[in-house]
Amino acid sequence: MTRIMTITSGIAQVGKTHMAINLALELVRRGRLVGVFHDAVQEGDVSALLDLQALPESQQDDEEELGVIRQGYQGVDVLGCELPLGAWLHNNDSLQSGYFGSIDEHDGYDDFLVDTSAMDAHLQLACCCAAAMVIVVITPQAGAQAEAFALLRVLSLNGFSGNLCLLVNKSEHAV
Repeated sequence: MTRIMTITSGIAQVGKTHMAINLALELVRRGRLVGVFHDAVQEGDVSALLDLQALPESQQDDEEELGVIRQGYQGVDVLGCELPLGAWLHNNDSLQSGYFGSIDEHDGYDDFLVDTSAMDAHLQLACCCAAAMVIVVITPQAGAQAEAFALLRVLSLNGFSGNLCLLVNKSEHAV
């Protein structure tokens, strides 16, 4: 069974994408089959971060019809979709099942990480509630901590019962 982990935060620029990619690479190093999902809005960020090249047309398959983008990076599948995640639910049932199916059934991942960068609050909450583990990334600044507390409160009010990890990033005096 695939373990789903959501990497999230209440604010931008705290290191969610870097955390997702580095965690995925470590899991691959340990012999796990790993996929990382990022929303279409932030695709350029991940592609630039990893220097991913567009797939040659000869390697594209039926998933391209749905706009699903699957690129490998050092053993990690980096997945995205040309259609933003928030728009998936506004399509007909066959397109919805195609989007979800092309990501869910393709490889049988041991671990599937969801990077919530650029997602709105509703999608972020949905991704957290669907995960067995949520990693909340914050910085030492008071605003980041306040946003994290608010996020944890909303998760609690929405019945989140998975594992929760807190990662303090960009700390000058790590202990």
